[in-house]
Amino acid sequence: MAESVVYRVRQEGLRPVVPAGVSVPTDLVGLMNKSWSQDENIRPEFNEILKQLSLFNLSLIHISEPTRREWL
Repeated sequence: MAESVVYRVRQEGLRPVVPAGVSVPTDLVGLMNKSWSQDENIRPEFNEILKQLSLFNLSLIHISEPTRREWL
């Protein structure tokens, strides 16, 4: 099973998709898309991913409780 996933990611460009009807912040979707880019020049360095996730976490402070629960 794992080998077929690795093969499909590498050979077929398989990438995760945010399911329809799921509310995900635009910035988080953007980070996910960059991180999964087939172009290594677009993929962020790990320290940049951590920085963006930290900023996202701080932004949750200003989000309403029901929306925060939906995202988490």
